[in-house]
Amino acid sequence: MTPEEVELLSELTIVIPTYNRPLELERAIEYWRDLPVTVHILDGSEKPWFLVGVLPNTLNISYHHFPQIVDEDWKDNYIRRMKLAPELCSSSFAALCSDDDFFTVEGLKVALKSLRDDVCDVVLGKSAQYLFRDGKFEWKRVNFTWRSDDAALSEDFSVRYRSIRRGSTYYGIFKSKYWKELRLSSVEEKFSNASAIENISDYLSKVLCRFLVIQEYLWVTNYPDKAYKNSPHKVEKFSSWLHDEKNKPEVQRFIHVLEKGLRKFITSNSNLDVKKIANDILIKKGKPPKLKPVVRARVLVNKK
Repeated sequence: MTPEEVELLSELTIVIPTYNRPLELERAIEYWRDLPVTVHILDGSEKPWFLVGVLPNTLNISYHHFPQIVDEDWKDNYIRRMKLAPELCSSSFAALCSDDDFFTVEGLKVALKSLRDDVCDVVLGKSAQYLFRDGKFEWKRVNFTWRSDDAALSEDFSVRYRSIRRGSTYYGIFKSKYWKELRLSSVEEKFSNASAIENISDYLSKVLCRFLVIQEYLWVTNYPDKAYKNSPHKVEKFSSWLHDEKNKPEVQRFIHVLEKGLRKFITSNSNLDVKKIANDILIKKGKPPKLKPVVRARVLVNKK
């Protein structure tokens, strides 16, 4: 790695939220310990798995422990951790990464150079999925369906807003000034749907940021194998939650949070209807199609 590449990578801070997954965390630490990026681990486990502070034999990895306090559920705990995350980032660029996923070094170099050269505000790349089970490692899927278009990189917000960009910005590499505001906007309130927070951040990112998808492999993620418990929490499909009649009051709170996030970047004299833009997510996250009777029966059988 050249001195210039070391300097470029040193401008990146990665935040890793985790919960009761010491083995995955150990693998993540081994991956990041020799790279010149700053890493902050935000652990909500019942007990600390490591000493709080900069980890021994590393210069770049800090461990933070946030045990649940009285009357705090795991969503509150996650929000508390994510509210601290922007304060930990003093570098030019920032990203989130799960404890069982990682970014490729070559992909990061391309992404960070694009951000440094002011080509964009957030970068995504190709993704590959792996499975590690029973001590064996294998590739399960290598795919690339995400894309950006010329409109997504426009300096004009009204043009950018109408782009047809694709991809989840959870694994985006951001300019820190955007990442901090978007993270704070996403954790202003708690919702019954576990993925609502990330949908706020993702939607705001796609609306407000110049968005680039590079051709390099950037994100390597754990394959969601049924026998591998990727998360202790059951997650309802977001689009189903969004269009469920019983959730109307909560969805209105969700839309209000989006509005507040948009107004951090969109001025009142921009002639843009912020409320309409916030409500557009109801269209973009369309109602899930009704299952055919035979499929519905199969789902019920599988649940039993």
